Amino acid sequence: MTTKTCGLFTVLPLLYGCCLNLPPRPGGIPRHPNACLCPERIVSFAVTHTTASRSFGQTGTDDDFLLIVRLPGDDCELEFPDIPGDERESSKQDVYELGVAGICVLTANALKPEEVFIRTEGSDPWLPSEIKVVAHLENGEARTVVDRKDWPATRWFTTKPDEFHLPTKGAREWPITEKP
Repeated sequence: MTTKTCGLFTVLPLLYGCCLNLPPRPGGIPRHPNACLCPERIVSFAVTHTTASRSFGQTGTDDDFLLIVRLPGDDCELEFPDIPGDERESSKQDVYELGVAGICVLTANALKPEEVFIRTEGSDPWLPSEIKVVAHLENGEARTVVDRKDWPATRWFTTKPDEFHLPTKGAREWPITEKP
């Protein structure tokens, strides 16, 4: 494992991305080996999206969705939690908090917007109009990863695009940043 020194701390970049081992607790009591300070580590994502208006047809769904971060050799898949009320309804904005801890280790300095995708797990077609992803870091900072205010009306989410007479293209998964 590659390590380097950063002040009084040892940095373990391959294991934790940017992790700084914490010094022992008062009285010299060692900390758990995985206890570390990693200011750039992402602890959660806030995802805000607005469903397109009914002028595009039936745009809403109650199907399950994933936020996916494509990493070299592995994907980090985070389930959108259920929130109170109807989700993904025409012209409605929904806000989700997706925890990262225990699922994958992501750091803000290594995350690229083009690595962020949304995937549907259901067949109902859904058309967003806006999608915003904000990373909440261990140090309390919030960083916008993607702020897509112009989701194309040509990109519907569905696992069965041929079963619906969509005005344009449907797919199970789309990158958030890619332009049509």
